[in-house]
Amino acid sequence: MQFRRFLQRIDQRYMREGLARIGRVRAVINITAIACLSSVLLSSLIWSQAFGREIDWQLISTAFVVPALICPFVMWFVIQMTLDLHHMENKMRHLASYDDLTELLSRRAFLTSSQKLFSLMNRSHKSFSIAYIDIDDFKKINDSYGHAVGDEVLKSFAVILEDHTRSSDVVGRIGGEEFAIALPDTGAHGAARVVELIRKVSEQQMLTASSKATLSYTISIGISTSDSNNTQTLEQLIQQADRALYEAKVAGKNRIIQFETETHFT
Repeated sequence: MQFRRFLQRIDQRYMREGLARIGRVRAVINITAIACLSSVLLSSLIWSQAFGREIDWQLISTAFVVPALICPFVMWFVIQMTLDLHHMENKMRHLASYDDLTELLSRRAFLTSSQKLFSLMNRSHKSFSIAYIDIDDFKKINDSYGHAVGDEVLKSFAVILEDHTRSSDVVGRIGGEEFAIALPDTGAHGAARVVELIRKVSEQQMLTASSKATLSYTISIGISTSDSNNTQTLEQLIQQADRALYEAKVAGKNRIIQFETETHFT
């Protein structure tokens, strides 16, 4: 069963690669030509060997015409089905990995990517930081302006996160109004600088809530860091960052708290 699946994956991969190189039309023409030639040769062989007769050219013509008429339609259908399945697989994979609203990584995809980075940093004896971020009073925004405006706030903040993080960082929407950043090769102070810039930009953001009103919002952030000599797991780091985020909320919101020293950045 596993070997059959392996062969199916290989067949699909080579078919997609072949189509990418020569295109659909040329692929259909080439396959049709091969089918016609094979049909003619096979018919000739059967007629001469099985019946011991001379080649009937009318039969040979039929053996050529039939696949020439049928094969293009069949192969076009097969190719189209293969491409459609490939497109569907990519779409399902994207939906499973990315948040539909913000286009950031989903919680599961964030944890998977972060674990890979965390393991790499551990092997390299480098620092690794996790930042947990929550939009302050988001429920009030939804209650006051409606969920459509709340969605715009989430999308706006997602853009800020993407614009002010590095390509090596991992950014995800953990759930609701909560987001997270994994910062490889980044110590406590480096992580604080990154998220402080995000906090300031978010605080200055002005969004149109209605024709007569604009709104702004703030964020609270908790940071946890594993240095080069630390033996913590990623799960422990996340729990610590979540706890630091809670402390930032209790302390008055719109601030950053690092788990290790509980240092405030305002």
